[in-house]
Amino acid sequence: MEPATWTDRITAWRAAPDGARARARWERIPDNVAQSMAFEREPAMTPRAGRAAGPAAAPDLGAR
Repeated sequence: MEPATWTDRITAWRAAPDGARARARWERIPDNVAQSMAFEREPAMTPRAGRAAGPAAAPDLGAR
């Protein structure tokens, strides 16, 4: 079930484990890039088509 209000979303985000938040940020990168390129009216491959081979592995953010 998805949170109903923006405050519920923020509370759920803050309660999520660090790994889940890092994974969500990593998975949003193609969408963010495509939106940015569309704003500039540049041609861009849609993120959906790029995911046909599967998502790229997220970097290990825990090893510092």
